[in-house]
Amino acid sequence: MANEDFKFPDEIEKEAPKKAAAEDDFTFEIEDDTPPEDRGRKPMAEPPEDPSDDELSSYDEKVQARIKKFTRGYHDERRAKEEALREREAAEGYAKQVIEENKRLQQQLAQGSQIIIDQSKTSAEAQLAYAKKKYKEAYETGDVDALTDAQSEISAATLRLDKAHNLRPLQVEEKEVQTQQRPQQVQTKESERDSE
Repeated sequence: MANEDFKFPDEIEKEAPKKAAAEDDFTFEIEDDTPPEDRGRKPMAEPPEDPSDDELSSYDEKVQARIKKFTRGYHDERRAKEEALREREAAEGYAKQVIEENKRLQQQLAQGSQIIIDQSKTSAEAQLAYAKKKYKEAYETGDVDALTDAQSEISAATLRLDKAHNLRPLQVEEKEVQTQQRPQQVQTKESERDSE
């Protein structure tokens, strides 16, 4: 405890927003996870057609099984891509919702702190006016003890009023969330590839 420096509450409050601001810095990065050997590959013009039962019956059973396996694999991959796209869109939507909620809460906090400051100023001014009234009454009656009590109340009320005037509302920092999106061309190519 001897090594720790004492800090006044207003010093702690000044340091707290800096720490919180440092923790809230975040960025979104959307990466292209296409394997390097598949990048730039032209998508198929249209998806492969599912073979009809008549066409399959003209092939050997092993060939039929292999064709069904490849067709099923293609559709499984397409469904997986569509699911990944839905999940990504849902995650982006949720992130935007959280950011908007955070902004709204920060604004409410700033408004609330301003209201508290205004109330503390009003209260301190009322206490000072009451202390001045008591001082005036004590002076008119000539009561020395009441006069000194009123003087100390004026000092305390003046100190409270000075502290209330020095209070500053919490500032809402506009943090810009950085998102890195792929170019629109890449997205359209992927949507064409996914539709196949």
